[in-house]
Amino acid sequence: MSAEERQKVIEMVADGKITAEEAVILIRALDEDESEDWDSSDEGDW
Repeated sequence: MSAEERQKVIEMVADGKITAEEAVILIRALDEDESEDWDSSDEGDW
């Protein structure tokens, strides 16, 4: 997750669009997706 994406999540909390708890869940999910993408790309034909 990029710093820009994190900032957008923080802004959503500040705007009252999501709760802090929802922001934590979202950030963790996006970080998890990013790490899964990294793991799957590691299986390429090198």
